[in-house]
Amino acid sequence: MEHDGLRSVTTDQLEQDFVADERLIGRLRARQAIRLAELDTRQVHHADGCRTMAEWVSSRADLSAHTAKRLVAVTKRMVDRPDVLGSLAAGDVSFERAEQVVRTTHTIGDVAHLDISGICRLVAKEIRLTRVAEQDAHAARFLTLQPNLDQSVWKLWGQLAGLDGAVVQDALFGRADTFPTESQDDSRATRNADALVSIAQDSLTTSGTRTTTPVDGDRPTSVADLVVFVDTRYSSNGYVPAGPIVGPNTIDELICTGAGIDLVALGPDGETLNVGHRSPKIPRRLRRTVMGRDDGCAVDGCNSRYRLQVHHRVHWADGGPTDADNLVTLCWFHHHVVIHQRGFTINPDSPRQRLRLQRPDRAPPNH
Repeated sequence: MEHDGLRSVTTDQLEQDFVADERLIGRLRARQAIRLAELDTRQVHHADGCRTMAEWVSSRADLSAHTAKRLVAVTKRMVDRPDVLGSLAAGDVSFERAEQVVRTTHTIGDVAHLDISGICRLVAKEIRLTRVAEQDAHAARFLTLQPNLDQSVWKLWGQLAGLDGAVVQDALFGRADTFPTESQDDSRATRNADALVSIAQDSLTTSGTRTTTPVDGDRPTSVADLVVFVDTRYSSNGYVPAGPIVGPNTIDELICTGAGIDLVALGPDGETLNVGHRSPKIPRRLRRTVMGRDDGCAVDGCNSRYRLQVHHRVHWADGGPTDADNLVTLCWFHHHVVIHQRGFTINPDSPRQRLRLQRPDRAPPNH
């Protein structure tokens, strides 16, 4: 072993080798950052159905979620700091120092006299705000929600005072960080919208001091036990009485999760053609069995435990049975966003607990 051969090496040489190895790690990290930035530009995680670039890195490089998220965050900052990236690539600074410097507006030279802890203590200049300005900002707060006529689209806009806005932003960003990173198809605004919906769902299913993560079956009464009218005069669209218009993707999701909805078919003249339960209610014991077996979202690289749901690998409407072999646990993002809204499907050749997702063929759903 190499360790045995080091006994004859001087302590000074060991120290030099140790420091040189750290610089080598920094150069390799710089190389990774350059390539990771290009991969992020190509949105490879989006193509593979991963929630975030960090999730893709964790899956492909076999890294912990913490390490992958840290590496992605540093890469994004270094793209705008070629001076720091160049110093790291040249081996002039350690990865830790480069990681902290890109969090500031300072150059490598500006903070050369500080250790890593000293760089971390750098803070932004204080912004003075008067009491009157704070009171005016608070008084001007508002939030407006406006649906269109059929409630198929809602618009929201408003204004909040400084700290209140920061609280809302932190809540949205914190939740949105579990969703896809910015891209042409999935901007920060898009992820914020998903985050707002998921937080609202939590408020409907969590009460009192309960802090457990909502799971499939703990749905709000506004979603469970719905009556959805499917009007044959308008293709596969449906609607909830005194509620929103729903399309085939939403109906598919409600049926898949066993929400207990009743589908009422209407004929050419608006008459009732059929009334009946079309959604298979997944027994609580079976749901718990599947979730216990999978122990979290079964998509490869996903470590989310948010709003875990049971999904039919072969859709129930396509003849897939409601049994353990055809059921799999997915997080809210992979189930609601990736599969039922974006149209991804599960690769049937992937292992049960390392599922890979396939891009949709963009063909319209068959109902």
